[in-house]
Amino acid sequence: MTLAEAGHTVRATGSGLEALSWLEEEPCELLIIDLRMPEIDGPTLLREVRAKWPHDGPRVLLLSGCAERPSDPSTGQPIDCPVLIKPFSLDDLSAAVAQLLGQASDGSTPARA
Repeated sequence: MTLAEAGHTVRATGSGLEALSWLEEEPCELLIIDLRMPEIDGPTLLREVRAKWPHDGPRVLLLSGCAERPSDPSTGQPIDCPVLIKPFSLDDLSAAVAQLLGQASDGSTPARA
């Protein structure tokens, strides 16, 4: 099942800069970004998003083809963000999205004690 089939509204952009520009006009709940993208990379986009929207910005899921947890090239520190390592299945992606959005994998909101 794709994210759209699971009821999520999906928008793709061609680069990190395009994503940043779009976010300034249209907020979203979750931003799924790749570690390597044209114009600006994933860690740079993550820093920009967190700087512009430190409290009310989107949750971020980083996709990476690296076997180990990626680090931020500007600091050398591990990236403080959920990471999904490639290759992954659509089920893996759906589960990560559901967890970040606080939903059960069937799309319902889990009960909280």
